[in-house]
Amino acid sequence: MKKLITNTLYGIVLGFASMHAQISTVEYTVEFTSNWEAHGPLPMGGPRPHFTNLVVATHNNNVTFFEMGELASPGTKNVAEFGSNGEFISEVNAEIPDNAFRVIEGPDLFFDGARRDITIENFEVNSDFPLLTLASMIAPSPDWMVAVNSLNLQDASGSWIPEITMDLFAYDAGTRSNKTYDLGGPLSSPVEPITRITTNDTPINPNLKMGTLVISLNESTLSADDFDYSDYVDLDFFPNPAKETVRVFNIDNSGLETVEIFNITGSLVKTAFAVTGEKTLDIDVSNLSQGLYLMKLTTNTGESQTKRLTITK
Repeated sequence: MKKLITNTLYGIVLGFASMHAQISTVEYTVEFTSNWEAHGPLPMGGPRPHFTNLVVATHNNNVTFFEMGELASPGTKNVAEFGSNGEFISEVNAEIPDNAFRVIEGPDLFFDGARRDITIENFEVNSDFPLLTLASMIAPSPDWMVAVNSLNLQDASGSWIPEITMDLFAYDAGTRSNKTYDLGGPLSSPVEPITRITTNDTPINPNLKMGTLVISLNESTLSADDFDYSDYVDLDFFPNPAKETVRVFNIDNSGLETVEIFNITGSLVKTAFAVTGEKTLDIDVSNLSQGLYLMKLTTNTGESQTKRLTITK
């Protein structure tokens, strides 16, 4: 497949600061939470309303598996029309190992119980293939889906982003012309590009998200290539959440040198230095605004651990 320009992602919020650019492979948890019911009554009388099995792939920027404003590939067409991921998975597998790294089929989500989320845990991502693409059919529908195209899980420095939260909206694959919650319907002639649903001629409210996607880095995988676990000393701190002071402990045998605190935009807001021979380090955080932060603890050998910190007022 030819390389295409990455689409604009709607509602994206990049969480916390950058981490460990030198790590080659890490794991993320992918969680999609539905907001479909906010659009009004779910379709009745036919197939039970559901999101089909979530298909997720990681790849580099030499390949794009679908693109807003471009025609759907056979694999994307099958996902959007039938909730069938086989052809899409084949398209990804054809790019492994040169341009893609992993493709996995996660759970579906049927609206006949209390569960309202789809979760894929321990999804491996490699630093040579940091882009994430995913899709799930909105079923029943003619060719509607939620989708993400080529979301980069690394920041500009090549460091893993700890958490990304984004709203997902409904997309039309452009292959069928129906405007109701029904499978099939007339084929689009000619076939139209993939677009976001932005008009009021379908039962989907174009101003409401279909759900929320949270992609969280499994922090335990960050140290895989950096530490010898036989010598590894875990640094920790309390309280968390904190209001006035954070105390870092277990520093006497860790070689801790510096503690850096970053806000959610990645800006360094505070630096503290450990004192040789001291077992704890107290850091004044009373001047920090309420919110989420990231603490990076670095030793005199250059090893570092990064932990989340919440400030409350």
